Amino acid sequence: MGFYGGEPLIEQKKIFGCIEYIEKNYHEYLPKIQFAMTTNGSLLNQSIINKLIKYNFSILVSLDGPKDIHDRYRRFKNGEGSFDIVMKNLDLIRSIDKEYYETKVGYSIVIAPPFELERIYEFFSTERLKNNRVILMSGVEDHNTGFLDRFDMYAESKQLRSQELRLIKQYKKLLAKCEDSPFLENMFFRSLMDIHKRIVRPIPKALYPNGICLPGIQKTFVDTKGNFHMCEKVGLGFSIGNVHSGFNSESIWKIVNEYLGYTKECNDCWCLRLCKLCYASVIQGPEFSKEKRRLECERRKKGLETLLQRYVQLSEEFPDLFNKEYHEDTLTLEVFKFIDSWHSGHTADSDRRMQS
Repeated sequence: MGFYGGEPLIEQKKIFGCIEYIEKNYHEYLPKIQFAMTTNGSLLNQSIINKLIKYNFSILVSLDGPKDIHDRYRRFKNGEGSFDIVMKNLDLIRSIDKEYYETKVGYSIVIAPPFELERIYEFFSTERLKNNRVILMSGVEDHNTGFLDRFDMYAESKQLRSQELRLIKQYKKLLAKCEDSPFLENMFFRSLMDIHKRIVRPIPKALYPNGICLPGIQKTFVDTKGNFHMCEKVGLGFSIGNVHSGFNSESIWKIVNEYLGYTKECNDCWCLRLCKLCYASVIQGPEFSKEKRRLECERRKKGLETLLQRYVQLSEEFPDLFNKEYHEDTLTLEVFKFIDSWHSGHTADSDRRMQS
């Protein structure tokens, strides 16, 4: 159960009210529920932290780097940066429960221009932060925004590429010394492991796109009116049910089927099994966008070419690097088999009713 915003802790009474409701009415399920929160960290205090620890929350704190980089865009209404108070609150968590801080607190880093990737790496390599294993890195969404127009993105992208190449050299040095860096591992290793553990078998007659899930299975986003949606990244344009009547299988099938209509060319694509394009990547407002999908597809193909080069280079230099335990996720394949079977039977029943 994850809580998102805006800033979710503005509604802390509702958050902990939800948990207390579960604790009171569904106590037997409480040990099985994993709670999570993405927060900017500015509203944390000792009382809230104690509750987060009590319910074993996983916390993802938005932290973009050292003070000048973080405060460039993460400011309060009065224009003051939020870095100092966020770091103060992180230190408070660590002082209350160091083990919790190092195992349950992670960082969400938005890499935004002007790019200073090496300085961000140095910041997250300090003694204060280096033991936290969970790091989520993302870029600025380039659709429906004029934010990037203020930059020379060709020059910025070229500069970013140079910084990445230097950081790969640093990553190789650490690997050679059997040392690790959560920051660099999250930056380089995770996507390469997906390539290493790709599915290797004859392509079946029916193959669903790799990047998509079956709406409602891996994630469900519940809005304030109790309506179900695919996930928080997709938004409110694709309802799949509500808390009163449950999931709407017809709506789910309609979404999947509509998306598949945009993927006919995928069967002839060289990166068929490596593609991670999902619904969120191709939605423009309340509907799917064929043009947005085309642009995102081209961008990801270029990215995959770079990843394949890195994978080959690292495999040759460090043959044992990818021999880590890794479990293939078969859930998506199985649930798509289920929905396919359900829809076929459901349609047949409808046809029989019409004939009778």
